[in-house]
Amino acid sequence: MSAPIYHSYNSATGEYLGPITAAIDPLESKLAGEPVYMGPPANATSDAPVGAGDGEVDVYSNGSWILVPDRRGTIYWLPDGSRHEITNLGIELPAEALTEEPVRPPTDDEIIAAMERAIETHMDAVAQARRWDNRWTCVARAGYSNVWQAEAIAFGRWMDACWEYAIQVQADVLAATRPAPTEEALIAELPVMVWPE
Repeated sequence: MSAPIYHSYNSATGEYLGPITAAIDPLESKLAGEPVYMGPPANATSDAPVGAGDGEVDVYSNGSWILVPDRRGTIYWLPDGSRHEITNLGIELPAEALTEEPVRPPTDDEIIAAMERAIETHMDAVAQARRWDNRWTCVARAGYSNVWQAEAIAFGRWMDACWEYAIQVQADVLAATRPAPTEEALIAELPVMVWPE
């Protein structure tokens, strides 16, 4: 007689863990003169599981095997942008679940900050093209008499004109009278720097 096969399950979740071979009862086997096998140990049964497919698992519950959805490890998002992960058996995706993170429109503060970063980067690039370290080293020469003063004053006035224009663009975007421009489009709209001869 071959050893019976039992089927073990997790004591907390009932999840099928796998087959186990019955243990021999040494005392009964000695008395019988042949192998006598023990019954199922704790958290095991002689009943075979149903046979779970993809996305499900066999669970032993109330004396029988049932199929339970197994979506553990699935990550999803809700329309509000919140991220979730399924960590327990038997949980299905909510009807409104999204399998990819939704694109969240930027906030007003993020739009303004992006515009300002683009403008500052552009101003630094214009100054560096004229061999200044950045916008600040250029305008620093405007306040006193020196050989670069005219250039520094012109650059400072250009910076002011750019910011005046940019602040109006920001106000229009916040008032929804125009869409937020791309960084490239915003830079193209700014006044052009004209260096003195």
